[in-house]
Amino acid sequence: MNRFPFIFWGAGEATYFEWGEVIVRFKTKPSAKQIKSIIEKAPSPIRPEKYNFHNQMLVAGSGQFINMEIEESYGDISNIDFEGRFHFPKIATLKKFNDDIERWLREVHEVVPIDFVFRGEDCESNGTQFNKWHAESIRQLQPFIENVLNDENYYSMIEKEKELFQHAFGGALDYGNVSELPEKLLMNFFPDVYLSQLLENRKHQDVFDFVDSPLVNEDSLSFALNQYFSNLLKNDKRDSSEYITYLGHSGIVEFYRMDYTKLIGLIELGFNLWDQELLGLIANYCYHKPNLACNMVNEIGKLAYKYQSIDFKKSIDMYNFALEIETPRECDLKKIYCNALWVLQKDNTGLEVNKELNRDFLSKCLPYGPKNPAIYFNAVCLYVEMDEFDHALKMVKLAKKHNYNNYDYMISEIKNYIGFKDFRNQPEVKKLLESI
Repeated sequence: MNRFPFIFWGAGEATYFEWGEVIVRFKTKPSAKQIKSIIEKAPSPIRPEKYNFHNQMLVAGSGQFINMEIEESYGDISNIDFEGRFHFPKIATLKKFNDDIERWLREVHEVVPIDFVFRGEDCESNGTQFNKWHAESIRQLQPFIENVLNDENYYSMIEKEKELFQHAFGGALDYGNVSELPEKLLMNFFPDVYLSQLLENRKHQDVFDFVDSPLVNEDSLSFALNQYFSNLLKNDKRDSSEYITYLGHSGIVEFYRMDYTKLIGLIELGFNLWDQELLGLIANYCYHKPNLACNMVNEIGKLAYKYQSIDFKKSIDMYNFALEIETPRECDLKKIYCNALWVLQKDNTGLEVNKELNRDFLSKCLPYGPKNPAIYFNAVCLYVEMDEFDHALKMVKLAKKHNYNNYDYMISEIKNYIGFKDFRNQPEVKKLLESI
């Protein structure tokens, strides 16, 4: 008899406390008759049901208290203290159970050839004393990797089948201390690791391309992002409080999906690091996802407003970024277009007047004036600071036309505030003010 007829990672004298399981991959999908035989032959504590078979994968697992089940099946049930939770079967009892698992697997191999078996260690007990079968299986790990790399059968698994394979394969790699894999295997079976590597190497475009593929799920995305942001917090020498806002958005910022709220953390990170490449890629992403555009403008506007009380220049950069996003329709949060003009005013921030930037913002914000006439008041202020009094007067008239609810306050400011002195002395403005 072949001593080691198939790969068995985790073979040996295993100990158990809770939730024992053995994962099996067959070389072919078992038939209904074969499944029945496999179930009938299985040790009682891990006897599977039909629903535990997933194409070529099987997970044979116990209930929570496998320690009790082992004692009941192979030991002396009178040894169990049913009032207590911390019962560990005797070594002799465990050996009977482990021997029975090997007996079952060998018999199953005669029914349906086994590709590999994986059993993890129970860290709540004393782990596993690995035997020669495990050692031989570890020696076969590299050839197995080569086989997976070249056998397309491993790349057509159904969802649950693939999930079990990933778990078992990953555990085997840990057993073998394998830290590097070909890119194809990382992409297909360990997308979280692959994403982490792309993020760490700042290959932003590769990340965007990869996460749009069917290989990435929410779990792998969350894992990679959590690791990436955690490393940033640890390694960046600046005050880590800058990062709390984007990390706090949802615990883990899953920013690359089709949900605009999941992009906000990445945008804030881009501004904090002033990573022009990253910001440009996000903008490009939004341009090609029209349904995202307005929501993105709204959310970035909220972020920019928050920064108005922290950093005027950063706030302006954020508004500028938001206003550059092309939108297929008018956006709902009209306040953004008003606030964007407020933060440009020298009178509010002390920053120098930037006529080119002012005109750019005005061209993008004024179309929203009819639905949010407060925009016109900020436009008046900007035009006055640029000494473009004719345009400022036009904004006053538009505020009136569109029923700005603080119109009287605006007129009072123009009449009394020192910043409007030159403007209110213009003949046409004098005439308007005298008529009110």
